[in-house]
Amino acid sequence: MKAETNKIKTNILRICKQKIFTIYFTKKNGQIRKLTGKLHFKDLENRTTNPDKFLIVIDFKITKQTYRTNRTRPAFRNINLKTIYRLKVNKKDYYRKDLLK
Repeated sequence: MKAETNKIKTNILRICKQKIFTIYFTKKNGQIRKLTGKLHFKDLENRTTNPDKFLIVIDFKITKQTYRTNRTRPAFRNINLKTIYRLKVNKKDYYRKDLLK
């Protein structure tokens, strides 16, 4: 299973780079989620999730407001690599079977 998630992550990183994409995945509660965003590469040494299991994405639909400075900041989402089933980049669809090649 680890080899499968590594293959998926490698292909997503190769396909997306710094482009905006839409990713479809199943949330922990079983709900299907569509997220439009961009990959996050900065400050990865401070991450709290396992990099072999999760992909960090900046969610464009949600921004967080900080309580100290009252500025809006981007919202980061951790996506479980096992639950990804579709990726859309530049109007091209990649399904899970395509990401495993």
